[in-house]
Amino acid sequence: MATEEAEIGSHDELLTDRIVPWAHGTDDVRGLVVVGSRVRTDRPADEWSDMDMVILSTEPGRYAGTAWLDEIAPYWLELTHPGPVPGFPVRQVMFAGALDCDIVPMAAGGLQSVLDTEPAAALVLGDGWRAIVDKDGELRGLRVPPRSAPASGIVSESEYLWAISDFCTRRSGRPSTCAEARSGCRRTTSTRT
Repeated sequence: MATEEAEIGSHDELLTDRIVPWAHGTDDVRGLVVVGSRVRTDRPADEWSDMDMVILSTEPGRYAGTAWLDEIAPYWLELTHPGPVPGFPVRQVMFAGALDCDIVPMAAGGLQSVLDTEPAAALVLGDGWRAIVDKDGELRGLRVPPRSAPASGIVSESEYLWAISDFCTRRSGRPSTCAEARSGCRRTTSTRT
């Protein structure tokens, strides 16, 4: 396992050497989108930024477990917590080498509908996105509404819970101390040795 861990040196290597080949070779994965700071142009990611991804799958339920993570690379920790878009939990994965990835599985063919109906989704993709894998052309015609400032300074309950969850899982280093703020959060570790 040490050899495998040493092979993954950066988020870019994880994406190009592990995730993209996995996505191309996995039949149910129809699309892969990178969002957030790693594709944002106005405030680019720094070396410590995580990688945020959306997996478009014909079998999104398959991603409720962790077996698929072992298909990509060794990982140290996996947490499932509410994300900024209601109904779409984030799979936060710490791959070997301390490479932090937030992965949101969604049903293939449904991203445009989510963008059209969930303002939080438009905020997430409005900062920037890049299609990495697009087997069916779903991402070619994707219309992302322009990002706009919230109408008021008051955040919604889902935005608040996501911010608390994000803080607890990333900044505190002790995700178990914030269990009340992350209803339904699960913590697992890799079965790979």
